[in-house]
Amino acid sequence: NDIESAMDFVHSYDDDRRVSGIMALAGMTFTDAAAAQKVIEVLEPFVADGGDDHVRNNALLAAFDVLKKHNDTDTARRLTEAAARQPGPQILHGLAQIVSLYYAFLDDQALRTALLALEAVNPEHLGTVRILDMGIRHLLGTKSEILALELLAAMLRDGKLAVENFPATTHELKNGNPQRLYQLIVHWFLSGSIELCSSVRELVGIDKERAFDTNVQPLKRTPLQQIFLCRKAIGFLFLRPVACSSIIVSVLRAGDRDVEGPVTELLFDPILLNYGGDVKDYLKHIPAADPAYGPVQSALTKIEGFYAGLNAAGTIKELHPSEYQRDVVRQRTRDEMQTASKKAE
Repeated sequence: NDIESAMDFVHSYDDDRRVSGIMALAGMTFTDAAAAQKVIEVLEPFVADGGDDHVRNNALLAAFDVLKKHNDTDTARRLTEAAARQPGPQILHGLAQIVSLYYAFLDDQALRTALLALEAVNPEHLGTVRILDMGIRHLLGTKSEILALELLAAMLRDGKLAVENFPATTHELKNGNPQRLYQLIVHWFLSGSIELCSSVRELVGIDKERAFDTNVQPLKRTPLQQIFLCRKAIGFLFLRPVACSSIIVSVLRAGDRDVEGPVTELLFDPILLNYGGDVKDYLKHIPAADPAYGPVQSALTKIEGFYAGLNAAGTIKELHPSEYQRDVVRQRTRDEMQTASKKAE
């Protein structure tokens, strides 16, 4: 535990011996906070020096290893801010590790600084992306959750990464707090980003029974945004009709009169015109006390009337193929079978 010798290596050499000294300091024990602070004072200039990314990264990780034993919020903030200035790929890798392993040591300002810097991570550096995935996952459910989700959105927005590159975060979003997932979906659908909208499909998953039992009203969206949200849900979640319908119902629960008519029409066409089964069961089980009950019943009544009108017409033989047309199809099928049989000989 020769702290002085290790510090001397760090000061005296500019080759691999300096890195060895830095790594040695990271593994040492310190009798008190003053000794730990003395070591950090040696390491901090190397974190701030943009010259050697490798040394910079090792100094950052070593400094936080020391802070782990004698934490100091102000020092953690200074180190993070120094690392975030003109970061190279290795120091970004180190910052990802700091966010993943030492997020509890960072105050709001330091964490925001780190997460903003990490938006510059090269999407081809998948090792760093994997560490970031764990870091974002750790921040979900904390007071820094919004910052973490903003970083996730920033990394998905250009389409070079997908939610599959963030498996831990995706799993938690899918299976954790449904209200958080709903709010994230609303935010991404209204973002104007095709990549984020496409990512919603993966977050919703293939669970055909997933429904969001919530209300858009607390999110304070304008009538136009609410209608736009419903259209986005239909466009990107049409193959997840129960989830799609539940988003439409969440808008109807807000009770905005300017929204109710157009959105109820969307529930009828295209949702109910294309889907029965699970969607109808979901809509029929909305209780009378639910604010969306009236518009939902209007859509259900309209689809029943639509099918009743179709059935009332009876059989219209003019709409069926004529006997001549059927003979043509049978002859064509026989000719195709004969040709295939000859080719097989």
